[in-house]
Amino acid sequence: MEPQPELAAPSISLGSYLRLVRGNGNFRRLWLAQIVSEIGDWFYTLSIYTLLLQLTGHASSVALALVLQVLPQTFVGLTAGVVNDPSCIVAIFIRSEERAPGYRLTARVDRPRGFCTA
Repeated sequence: MEPQPELAAPSISLGSYLRLVRGNGNFRRLWLAQIVSEIGDWFYTLSIYTLLLQLTGHASSVALALVLQVLPQTFVGLTAGVVNDPSCIVAIFIRSEERAPGYRLTARVDRPRGFCTA
């Protein structure tokens, strides 16, 4: 039995991406909001590292801040797949939304029925 050749992933052209951004208002707003959020994250990161460098004068304090910033994501990322794989993805989304700050004041999530069988 011969092994099957791998199929190439379909390429997404710039034109199709631009059509998506122009034609889908919800996606365009989400995309722009993500851009603004990422810019804010970069300003925050640069300001924290600059402040640390100015206050301490040691690059090691900036390195420590970087490690402390990435460390929780590393540990959570290692276990997230093992914990979430057998779970219902809709229930995970609802639980994470319920734990968001101000959830009770700003949003109402209808619990879908029939999505999770486990």
